[in-house]
Amino acid sequence: METVHDDVVEESEAGSRAGRQGSAGLFLFKKDSEAVEETPEDVAALEIERAANKKLADDLADEEQRRRMEEEKDREDEVAIVRQINVEYSITAEEEERERRVHEYEVAKVQDQLTRRRSQLAAIEAAEEERKRRISEAEDIQVQDLKERAFSQELAVQAMEKERVRRLSLPEHRDRAPSTGGAVTAEGPGGLERFYSCKTVDADEEDADADVVDGLSEIPVVHASASKVLMDENSEWQCFIASENAQEEKNQLHALRMSLEEELKVERHAKFAELVGDVRLLRFLRGHKMNVSVAATKYREMLALRQKLNLDDIRDDIVSNSMSPDEFPHFQKIIPHLPFLDTYDLFSSEGHVFYFEMTGYADVHNLLIDLTEEEWQTFFLYSMEYRALKLDQLSRQTEKLVQTILVRDLSGFSITRFNSKLLKRIRLPVSIATKCYPESMHKVLVLHAPWVFDKIWIAVKAMLQETQLRKVHMEGNSLERLLELAGSRDKLPKLLGGRSTTHAIPQTGFLGRNTFLLLCEDGATQADIKAGGTMQLPFRMSANDTLCWEYVVKDRDIVFAVKFRTQGIGGAEEVDKIAPERVSNGASVASSFTASEDGTVVLSWDNAFSWARGKTIAYKAKVVKSTHDFSSLDISGNDCV
Repeated sequence: METVHDDVVEESEAGSRAGRQGSAGLFLFKKDSEAVEETPEDVAALEIERAANKKLADDLADEEQRRRMEEEKDREDEVAIVRQINVEYSITAEEEERERRVHEYEVAKVQDQLTRRRSQLAAIEAAEEERKRRISEAEDIQVQDLKERAFSQELAVQAMEKERVRRLSLPEHRDRAPSTGGAVTAEGPGGLERFYSCKTVDADEEDADADVVDGLSEIPVVHASASKVLMDENSEWQCFIASENAQEEKNQLHALRMSLEEELKVERHAKFAELVGDVRLLRFLRGHKMNVSVAATKYREMLALRQKLNLDDIRDDIVSNSMSPDEFPHFQKIIPHLPFLDTYDLFSSEGHVFYFEMTGYADVHNLLIDLTEEEWQTFFLYSMEYRALKLDQLSRQTEKLVQTILVRDLSGFSITRFNSKLLKRIRLPVSIATKCYPESMHKVLVLHAPWVFDKIWIAVKAMLQETQLRKVHMEGNSLERLLELAGSRDKLPKLLGGRSTTHAIPQTGFLGRNTFLLLCEDGATQADIKAGGTMQLPFRMSANDTLCWEYVVKDRDIVFAVKFRTQGIGGAEEVDKIAPERVSNGASVASSFTASEDGTVVLSWDNAFSWARGKTIAYKAKVVKSTHDFSSLDISGNDCV
């Protein structure tokens, strides 16, 4: 009993020590002497406990795995559902888009048909109005011809009567008069006087008609003189000039010559026959609305200005040295920067001559640097004086007032190339031309004028008179007007779309520069095509639409092709409209394609053959609708779809 009691006491003390030492006491190992050997039952219980714990852990792991698999499956089901919903939404959206496009296409087709119908009706109305106008004009011309013919007959009868009277009053006719016999004796001297003065004529009518015919047998007859004005009647320069109102212009010309009688007799002026001739005077009359007083004042101002500018000396220099335009002072300074061509052997359908200028490609900056204002004015004066001489000469040869048709092409024009100092340079020459050389200009045709030119045109208009402004044509049909005036493309230089081999505008100014840079300056888009790559530009087009394009390859070459895609029953069909062609750098390539049906035109630049080098191109492209004005196609934009 004492032993058991001692054991209990020791365990109590040990428990108290464990309590005092906290939880750390639980982990104190007993001494080997105090260790209690585990029994097999304890080991078996421990193994059972471990097996139970392991089974519990396995069950928990399986349960966690099942839970995760269920979550993964739920997630996949959710994704599949979302994907299915998206597919359905996509199909619905595509169907709605297709229906919308079909609707838009149908609407556009109907609008196009309506537009075409309106255009056809407008064309029919315009044709009918033009037919009525021409009929009316033909009737007016017929009436005018009848009046002119009657007037001409009246003038001829008056001339015949005057000639008969003159011939009857000649002495040799008086000597033959007694052969008429006793009728003369009976009437006495009073009867002879009455006969020769033609106050009363009692001779037989048939004899009188015979005398008239005999008396006019040697008088020359000028046909259609009623529609022409006789110029310089009393000089070797005598000629006729066509006129719509010959009698009025003849009277006004005579009045102007009488008003300028003193000025025309001055030796300094009189030695220049063309300067004091009727052709030059007629230009002043027509240029100032047939107002004799105004024309005389302007002519006197012209004479004073000629003396101030030494134009008489310039005229002598041109004539005495038989100078041509390329021999004028400072021509070699101007032509490298300004591509122009002055012609006097190329005539319009109305008999006028042409002056061509590629104004858009003029190198204005270098022109102002290389040429002083005085040199510019000198060349201009030589050119205008030479033109005046040639126009007067051609007018006398062709019997009509020949003028110049100025053709200015603004292709390539950009505001970056323009210099405001040029306006100051041209102000004085324009004033001189207006004062000294009226009615030298028939028309001014401005081709391919960009919208930025409108700002500059405002400043230029201020320098021109009302009569000059009416002659300027800047509309989209200026090119058509040029073709009408020239008669055919065979007369026009190639740079203006013609086929002439005898008249060529020099490739100067920016025409002789790098075409790639010029196209970029003109608003083209640059594109880099990597080695082995291809660039394609699709353009959606309707039937009769036209696609215009222009491009330049910067270095080396590239393969260019044009393809046309249409939607067939079995799917899209694609055909080559321009077969693949290898294009080298340097030259600008411009062309167009008109669609015969709805579809998509694809411009393709292919660099697949080059695995080492990329290529750079500059391009412009524009779709022109079938209702647009094709005479002024603008390809400065890019309508890629």
